[in-house]
Amino acid sequence: MYHLKVLIVDDDPDDSELLSQALIAQGFPSPTVAVGSDVVSAEFSVEAFDLVVTDLQMPGISGFEVALHIAENFPRIPVIGMSGASASELGILKVYGAVSIAEKTADYDAVVEQVLRHAKRIQKTDP
Repeated sequence: MYHLKVLIVDDDPDDSELLSQALIAQGFPSPTVAVGSDVVSAEFSVEAFDLVVTDLQMPGISGFEVALHIAENFPRIPVIGMSGASASELGILKVYGAVSIAEKTADYDAVVEQVLRHAKRIQKTDP
């Protein structure tokens, strides 16, 4: 069981729900879901989270902007970028402060794998 507070940033409620369920199945508490414009607003408490997973391609504000905002304002919080885009496009996200990238697939295996990897690094698991 993991005690991490995960924030999912995605404009698609169906995708957010599928990823939430995949993380819950791995022992995470129910993640919080938000859209990008909410995350960069002054009223949103990003510091309340241990890990952020953001979609790259969203209308209004991109995952690039979300990752950069978090890297500049909350550098202790790892950001995992995800997208259906090619791996080379995802690589650009690291320039914006993301610590990890994963291709968004129907089963979210790659994203969940990255979340698990960082969860172990954060070391907030039960003994």
